[in-house]
Amino acid sequence: MKKIILMLSVILISSLMLTGCGEKGPKDVAIEFVEAFTSADIKEAKSLSSDNLKRDFSKVQRVCNKESFLSLKKSLNDFQKTRDDALEKTMKSKEDAKEIKNITQVFKTKVQAILAEDGVKSKAWVKEYGSVNNIPKNLVDNYIKDYTENLMNASGEFLKAQSKILNIENDDITFEIMVHGMVYLVNDVKSYNIEKVSINTYLSEHPTKITESCINKGSNLGYIDSINFIESIEVAADKSKVRLELIDKDGASNKRTIVVEKIKGEWRVTNI
Repeated sequence: MKKIILMLSVILISSLMLTGCGEKGPKDVAIEFVEAFTSADIKEAKSLSSDNLKRDFSKVQRVCNKESFLSLKKSLNDFQKTRDDALEKTMKSKEDAKEIKNITQVFKTKVQAILAEDGVKSKAWVKEYGSVNNIPKNLVDNYIKDYTENLMNASGEFLKAQSKILNIENDDITFEIMVHGMVYLVNDVKSYNIEKVSINTYLSEHPTKITESCINKGSNLGYIDSINFIESIEVAADKSKVRLELIDKDGASNKRTIVVEKIKGEWRVTNI
């Protein structure tokens, strides 16, 4: 009987030891986070981060978007010049000029109908709820979504019809940015740079993929070639500071402290 109890005890202790070995500690999480983050594996890096740290990723995203902004601006300017040149040439033909005027009028009519519907809807809601501030937010949000979608559809149809007459091709990205621009023009957004706000709207809907280059420029962690563990200092039962030596691709060494805390039973990086 004693032998059986002893054997069961050994099995239980062994299983507990194996379970413990499978758990990630502060050191493992810190190293895995740095490896993922510096190699632009943002999904993995976020899975090892606290919610507060995840919000800091937006800084790196802005750096990536800024790089894309300049490229998109050039593409947009190049296309607009091509379009303007083609429009000037096309308008010299009476037949083509007439077609351009016709599709422009169709576009204006559609926009006027959308704006008129907007006015009717606004008056009806004010009458029903007494004030714009009293209109339920979900009603306003859904209406703005439909209103914007209708304007974008009308703008897109106009640009496609115009490009066909001008015999020029739209690339998908430039086309979408121009559609956003037309919506802002219709809404008479005079206080903004239409080109800038249109490109930024596109980037907010299609964030640029975060790359190692963006991480190098937008964070205090650059290109890392290898990582050496120095020490792990337990600040509290649920908080540790992991000291790492980060060596970049040129051989330069940078010693960093990664703060790791236990949140809801799992270790997460909270500060880099």
